Order: sequence, then C-alpha cells, then structure tokens
Amino acid sequence: MVDNSKLFEKYTLNNKVEVPGLLVVAPMTIYGSKPDGTYGEEEKNFYKQRATGIGLYILGATCVSQEGFSFENQPRAFNDNDITHNAERAKIIKG
Repeated sequence: MVDNSKLFEKYTLNNKVEVPGLLVVAPMTIYGSKPDGTYGEEEKNFYKQRATGIGLYILGATCVSQEGFSFENQPRAFNDNDITHNAERAKIIKG
C-alpha cells in the first residue's frame, strides 16, 4: 500500500509562509462571479465543495485594471470594495 500521509503534513515555502499540506489547486477560471466582480453563490459553492483538505488554493483570472477584463463577470482587484470581496473568497476557501 502507498503511504500518502506526507501530502497532508504542513510545509513551509521559501518565503516562510506555512501551508497545511502539499495538495495545491492551480489557478482556473470558473465564471462564477457576479457582473460587478463580487463572488456569487455559484462561486461560493464551488470553493466550499473543493477547498477542503487543500494546502494551497490559487485563485485564477483576477482582473487588476478596469482596462484588463478578459471575460464577463471576471473577479477583480482594483479598488477597496474588491479587497473586501477577495478577502471573503479567501475566508470561504480557508473554511
């Protein structure tokens, strides 16, 4: 039998950030935000269902400029309101 227990041990990155395990979710676009870039119920449910037991969850395709949108309803990070909503995304993922 294969011993996978090391996947769930804490790990410290080179920048001294500690993650609770070695399982990582790479950034992906899920098209779940609302038109104003805030997270919607679909996005919230997606994270809740998939973030359990993950050591590092990298959010994907976040727009950092009003001129830089790639698709409709894209999450954004270019004003104070966006910081609040991205903090909520992180809170959902952390559980």
